[in-house]
Amino acid sequence: MQGASVPSHRGHDNPRRVLIISYHFPPHAASGAIRIGKFARTWSEHGVSVAVVSGPPEAAQVEDPSLHAGLPTSLIHEVPADPHPARWAQRLKARLPRTPPWRPVDHALSAVQWVSEKAAPLDQRAYWVPGAIWRALRVARRFSPHIVLVSGPPFSPFVAGAFVSAALRVPLVLDYRDPWMTSSMFRRASGIGGRVTSWIERRIVSSAEGVTSAHRVILGQIRDLNADAARPPRFFWVPNGYDPQDFAADSRVAVDRFTINYAGAIYGARRPTALLLSVEELLDEGTLDVSRFTLRFVGRHTGKVEAMFSRDSLLSKVVEAGGYLPHRDSIRQLQESTVNLVLVGPRAGPTFWTPAKLYENLFAERPLLLLSPEGVPTRLARRSGGCWIAHPEDKGAIKHAVKTLYEAWVRGDPLPGPDRRRIAFFDRNHQARRFLRFLGTLCEEGRSPLRRAEPPTSRPALE
Repeated sequence: MQGASVPSHRGHDNPRRVLIISYHFPPHAASGAIRIGKFARTWSEHGVSVAVVSGPPEAAQVEDPSLHAGLPTSLIHEVPADPHPARWAQRLKARLPRTPPWRPVDHALSAVQWVSEKAAPLDQRAYWVPGAIWRALRVARRFSPHIVLVSGPPFSPFVAGAFVSAALRVPLVLDYRDPWMTSSMFRRASGIGGRVTSWIERRIVSSAEGVTSAHRVILGQIRDLNADAARPPRFFWVPNGYDPQDFAADSRVAVDRFTINYAGAIYGARRPTALLLSVEELLDEGTLDVSRFTLRFVGRHTGKVEAMFSRDSLLSKVVEAGGYLPHRDSIRQLQESTVNLVLVGPRAGPTFWTPAKLYENLFAERPLLLLSPEGVPTRLARRSGGCWIAHPEDKGAIKHAVKTLYEAWVRGDPLPGPDRRRIAFFDRNHQARRFLRFLGTLCEEGRSPLRRAEPPTSRPALE
């Protein structure tokens, strides 16, 4: 892999050593696990020693062992247990006999589950934090990290990162993949709990030397929240992206069937309701041939799509709703589909959030149907080319896009996809090198919680 050489850490002859605390890490199948896993791999390829403290695989919604591919054998990986009382109560309940004498025990265990979930400080991973701190400090005794990087959500690991950073007297960097308590676009905790959590976040941010995020808007919100800090952290945008190594060089698109492929989550307002209605109308009109058209959904949404239409609808003959696919298989389907679909939930005003899957869809070079409000995703899609854009609730625009693409395919017209050259900035390897250089500046400047310099004359600019 080509790239800039890693600057040496001032005062140290050895390669830089980075300690990462992130609940999600391979084999967790969450997008956050992929982000951190790619950073760890690229940094190791550039001579950086990496140690990771992450959550146990059994706590993940889905495991994907294929995500281990490419991770260095030299990686130090500590996996403290997550002793959430609700999990233990659930396991005990599963072993109880289903007979009346055991019902009081079952009810008691259900009460333990409810209380432990409601009483968890910050979030449901808070019970993992003490073990994570202990394991991180144990690793640090032999690893001697130069910097501590903690990534969220979940955000209770931020507490672990702040504690470990202070104990080791090394810089702390916070990586926000989503907002915590700083965004009005996300539901906040209310009452005393919400105020306490906001205070904790502000304290942790004020102790950090750097704050990075996958979305620019989060950096602006955190900067404004801490505008009065004596010495605010440095801010740096590190977007999600694609990894060229995940893509096959010899993929082939099926020529006998028009397939619209969606790989991603369906939750909240992110629902393909208008798309399904549009496709149903085109099927009823005879515009789409049932024997030559497929609308495929891949991800953790078993039953959700089927519940959006009746069994006697023609949609039941063209909709395929499968379960989770390993990441490599999901990428292969992106390359082999006629058209790929990215869905962003509707909201009032422009959207500033870019789905992590968008970058991989663009790099797949297949025509992209982007259903999104105007905002960051639509600007990127227009710059990339090869994209059809419609609001996720605009049934007329969606119907027109599907019809136009399908009829062009039937005629044998070429269907150009996005231009990879226009999204080269989002290559994960490039982003990992940018991130590494940012971490290097924090170390070389001697930014440390115990060595505070005079406050800057101006607020730090966002990249």
